[in-house]
Amino acid sequence: MIIRLSRAVVFEGQAESLDELFVGTLLPMMREQEGLISATVGLPHDGSPREFSMITHCRNLANLKRVAGEVGRARRVASDGA
Repeated sequence: MIIRLSRAVVFEGQAESLDELFVGTLLPMMREQEGLISATVGLPHDGSPREFSMITHCRNLANLKRVAGEVGRARRVASDGA
């Protein structure tokens, strides 16, 4: 089993739309993928209102790539450094 933890900090004012995207689109779509055991979203809270996380459990590396795609390890940072 492979456990993948993804964390993102969104731009100011985008948290609500990302919440809707996760719950309404991404989670249902991901849960249909072969080899995905579970997917859990960590929503923002008062101490960190723009930070989201997602934990996925996949059966193996091939299934992880099917669920997440070929993901590099490059850190993606907004041009303003946020």
